[in-house]
Amino acid sequence: MLEISNDLKITLDLLSTAIFLIDRNQTCVGMNAAAATLTGYSPRELDGRSLQEILLYGGHGDVPASHDKSFFEHPYPRDREMRGEAVFRHKNGTPFPVAFRACPILDSSQNASGTLLEVQALELDETQATLRKRSERLQALASASLAITAATSLEELLISVTKAAQEIVGVHQATVGFLQNNSWSSLIAVNLLSDKYKEWQDFRASPHGSGIYTMIGETNKPIRMTQAELEAHPRWRGFGQYASAHPPMRGWLAAPLVWKDDRILGLIQLSDKMD
Repeated sequence: MLEISNDLKITLDLLSTAIFLIDRNQTCVGMNAAAATLTGYSPRELDGRSLQEILLYGGHGDVPASHDKSFFEHPYPRDREMRGEAVFRHKNGTPFPVAFRACPILDSSQNASGTLLEVQALELDETQATLRKRSERLQALASASLAITAATSLEELLISVTKAAQEIVGVHQATVGFLQNNSWSSLIAVNLLSDKYKEWQDFRASPHGSGIYTMIGETNKPIRMTQAELEAHPRWRGFGQYASAHPPMRGWLAAPLVWKDDRILGLIQLSDKMD
């Protein structure tokens, strides 16, 4: 039986891409907020029902459109990734083209327990390259979720989160910090650098609790700056005592890690986007 954890539900709702979770019986057992927006249906309305029956154009007695619906006609779980295009029907009756990507959901024994279905509405200017990039990021997020769940220590957890942030966003520098005793000066941090910064791979710095990153704790909101904005900011100190050893920062994006009661647990910092 495919079980959906609360953590996974929260993670999927953060995504802008529509996601459906399908069980072995080919019925919907979960969807994120983007899927509800895309289709007009609430999770409760689709729970336990076949997407082919409800959403696929042609499943309502309509004349079938010319599209690939083979994925929706096969039993689950799939043992491989599958991509294609289809025509969905919105709750209000409006048909619209979509691109989809389906991949098996594996349990701890590496057995498929269901299918994760990613659906993207196709616009006139949509390119397959864009869809492929979004799919790759989703796949990276799914892999990261499994790694995070399997982490057995705080260090392993932070490394998994940092790798995920670096890969999904596509940056040369990624740092994840975890607050100890609610103090920025006792931040536990993991830094990952691409080969572009290989001469700084051994850089290690102890947080002193007064850097620009502490702004995250004050606002509890993401902050994004270009390299020029960062260097001109009054709270930017050019790394202080670490100026000669720290890798250069080419832009900066920082976001808080927040507990469900809005208490800040730490932050993610990213710099130098690859694309």
